[in-house]
Amino acid sequence: MKKIILLLFVLFNVFSYSDTISWRGDYDKALVEARDNDKILLVLLVKNGCKQCNKVLKEVFTGQPYIKKLNKKVIAVLINKEYKSSYPIEMYYTTVYPTLFFVNPQNETFIREPIYKNITKDDISGIILK
Repeated sequence: MKKIILLLFVLFNVFSYSDTISWRGDYDKALVEARDNDKILLVLLVKNGCKQCNKVLKEVFTGQPYIKKLNKKVIAVLINKEYKSSYPIEMYYTTVYPTLFFVNPQNETFIREPIYKNITKDDISGIILK
């Protein structure tokens, strides 16, 4: 129960800012939406109790000037490894959190190498927004 409350608290804080990424919580629905809209699938894997995960959510995906443009180019899905969400774990397997994946939704292949742990604003603005 504490884990659910913590996740809801983090998500509330992320969504309470005006310029935030539009996170989806269901991988399969996000994949279909990305395919239907010809957008990149952005997958962020996090885990409970991860200070770096919270930092990335707050500093990289909230209140940044590139958020509106990013929302137009990607469908973002936030996956917490602690929960029983359905996603291809073998494709997104990692032991480092947070990890960010950029995926072509048509064939579920990586557009670039995943970014592990130290995800920065420059990673987002430099890769996706070119």
